[in-house]
Amino acid sequence: MLYKNYIYLYNFFFNYPTPANLTNVWNFGVLSFVFLLIQIVSGIGLSMYYVPNEEFAFIFVEYIMRDTYFGWFFRYVHSNGASLFFFFRISTLF
Repeated sequence: MLYKNYIYLYNFFFNYPTPANLTNVWNFGVLSFVFLLIQIVSGIGLSMYYVPNEEFAFIFVEYIMRDTYFGWFFRYVHSNGASLFFFFRISTLF
């Protein structure tokens, strides 16, 4: 019984029929596109509350983090999304 489960899992994960043109470059390209879309959406959401003024910039970042609804989440998604976008973008080069 255990041997049959092993064969089933092996065939599912390693012998799964996929097109030949799906490579790691394709996968990393799709992931970088997804993170680019996340950057655009979260950046638009953050720009609705941010004021680009020299005196009030830090105050409005605190306002986004503390007083807006899920502002902390959008800020962290935006900052981590930038790192992941560049990671997956650079990974396509190697």
